Amino acid sequence: MIPIVEIKTAITEGISASTGLIFKEIGHEADTAETEYLVFSFSSMMNSRGFPVVEYGDGIMRQSETVSFTASIFSYSQDKLPRIINAMKARDWVDRIGRMQLKDGFDCVVVNVGPVITRDYKEYENAAWIRREGFDVQFRMVDVTETEVEMIETVNIKGADRIVTN
Repeated sequence: MIPIVEIKTAITEGISASTGLIFKEIGHEADTAETEYLVFSFSSMMNSRGFPVVEYGDGIMRQSETVSFTASIFSYSQDKLPRIINAMKARDWVDRIGRMQLKDGFDCVVVNVGPVITRDYKEYENAAWIRREGFDVQFRMVDVTETEVEMIETVNIKGADRIVTN
């Protein structure tokens, strides 16, 4: 399994240290007294390409496959200019420092850092607009799953005169 909690923590702590802004959980944006903050969300997970490579050895089955996933980072503020500036600072961190930290720490490659764009939305028809700027980041890494397997050493085949041994 890919270490999504550790990856999220590395990104949010790195951006917070760089920008001085806090991260809120998605869905709790309005429950805050802060006027400027960021939100992190995984928007797609575990898109794999092809079939996994399967290897057996020492009673372990190891499946390896390349997976990609996407995260969205949003900047919230009452004013547009601080929203854009904070989103740009977060994007710069991911594109430069974060790219290297994720590669060195998790063998996670930043494939693409999208542009900062307006991501305003309404929760329902008569609600006020929720103003935010944000960008997407695409990642790729190898997901390795190990499973213990029992190896059959000797098989008795009914009707055969001999025993087959592995």
